Amino acid sequence: MAEADIAASQGDTKGRAEHARQALQLAGARNAPGLKADAELALRNALMSDKPKAASAMLEQALADYHRIGNPRGEAATHRVLGILFEDSQPKRGRDEYRRSLIESQAIGDRNGMAAAYADLGGVLWVIGDREGAETAARDVLRLRRETGDVAGQAWALAGLPVIQSDENAGDDTISELRQAAALDASIGAHSHRGFSLYSLADIFRLRGELAQAQVVCAEALAEYAKTGENGGGDDARFECAQISLDRGEVSAAVKELQNLRDTASARTVP
Repeated sequence: MAEADIAASQGDTKGRAEHARQALQLAGARNAPGLKADAELALRNALMSDKPKAASAMLEQALADYHRIGNPRGEAATHRVLGILFEDSQPKRGRDEYRRSLIESQAIGDRNGMAAAYADLGGVLWVIGDREGAETAARDVLRLRRETGDVAGQAWALAGLPVIQSDENAGDDTISELRQAAALDASIGAHSHRGFSLYSLADIFRLRGELAQAQVVCAEALAEYAKTGENGGGDDARFECAQISLDRGEVSAAVKELQNLRDTASARTVP
């Protein structure tokens, strides 16, 4: 299981699956139902993108195993992962799984589990059009992350709230929240999320017609993504910067950036 966790941290999906399968076999041979459920959950995570049906079956088995041995935290984690599995194809099913995860976490007083469930629930509520519910969930995430001292979680909530609010409001409060998020990101060296916070802030300035400020902030976002070295990191920010250039009447710069984005995206899809 430790090897599976290491492989996951390295982005090695194949290795994670192999180690999780070995753990599952060993746990079965030793009649260790708790470890068996943990291995099933890890294997599901490795299989989710390539084999969703197998992943779903694995999760349902993990859920049954956790329930049988009386491990509500494991059940909460499994419901949350089921939500992730279904939120795109079946948003309402995803919402229901996140709610079950939240209920399980509340029952045992797991504030980190509650915050994670609220975060995921807020995302799917926004997708299905419940903006008020999504905003309430994000505020609950912020409250819980402050209680537990989770700086990264606070930054996530402070960036998520104005993104939700910007559907109806591009006021000073949204700018303040995004600046707070970017400052928290900087304090922990979270370059990728700081890039997200900054290009979201740039979009707010663009909506307000403050295009010069939007362009400056968008450039800062690109600089943050450049520090991560991620393949494809910052594509959304580059698109945002191109939109700002277009709004400023800098058509040639916008066209150049959009063509570069198209070309790099096409290159990544070539086998």
